[in-house]
Amino acid sequence: MDSVDDLLDQVVKRNRTADEYPLPDLPDLSAFKAMEFAARVPLLGPIHSAYVVHASGASGAGKTHLAVALSEAIGCGRDWCHWRSHDRRVVLHVDGELPPADLQARFDATPADAWIVPLSAIWLSEQAGFELGHVNLADPIWQAVIERYIERYGVTVLQLDNVMSLVFVDGVSMSSDEFWRPVAGWLRRLRGKGITSIVWDHTNAQGKTFGTKTKEWQSDLAMQLTIPDDSEANGHCKFHLEFGKTRGLHGDEVRPQVVEFSGGQWWTKPLADALVETAQELRDSGMSVRDVSTEIGKSRSWVSKYTRGSQRYDGKGVH
Repeated sequence: MDSVDDLLDQVVKRNRTADEYPLPDLPDLSAFKAMEFAARVPLLGPIHSAYVVHASGASGAGKTHLAVALSEAIGCGRDWCHWRSHDRRVVLHVDGELPPADLQARFDATPADAWIVPLSAIWLSEQAGFELGHVNLADPIWQAVIERYIERYGVTVLQLDNVMSLVFVDGVSMSSDEFWRPVAGWLRRLRGKGITSIVWDHTNAQGKTFGTKTKEWQSDLAMQLTIPDDSEANGHCKFHLEFGKTRGLHGDEVRPQVVEFSGGQWWTKPLADALVETAQELRDSGMSVRDVSTEIGKSRSWVSKYTRGSQRYDGKGVH
């Protein structure tokens, strides 16, 4: 690890005025069109290289379970449920909340040869001689530390779990743009270097991400985890996975899903199919179309169309 003085020197260099930087000549349109740039390629499902992914959910929804699963899938180069793996990459998995032993347990079933570098913020802050304290990604010095680890281990995917425990700005509300601005700029810089960042966040009681919509607007992919009414707090993880932003992606990989995790296994089912099954079960139990409509949050015409009395519907073409 570089010394704190070395890191401070980097920050000073980044804070030079524009007049102090040598500026490259800008190409004209013809030259620009002839230039070769690295294309963004799919890694896992809708997650691409050089992406900023914003993922949010309520406490207890299963964010850390899913974060670990995605690190494992990307670090092993294997599929996750219906998300196809396209490439294997080195993942730096930064956890700001779990005690080190708990984070270790989360990766207990992960193959030891997976390309994953786990970083427990709590463990790192307790290391003898380490002077920076707890990870704070709003601090340019800490951003430089993470970038050094990225360079050292050849990392191309960065998981940050989660904003609440990894970002602090004194005297600034986390609901303001000022709270997120230093992190957003850093993530854009990493994206320019080809790094994919997956940032995990919390939602409030109304199901909205803490802070402004800026977090989602500045991302390439935005995912939300919501807890359904039939979720059980017994080690069985169940949530709805939906997408607020997909940057032109379509198809099964960004279709809303019901996701379940139990006994070390993951399952997914299209949310529309699950709603049809629920509507059918409620109608078969004797509930009226109006009551089913209220219960599942769909229109009465939708309930009538996909239940049709006792006739069972196969779920094809449901939206």
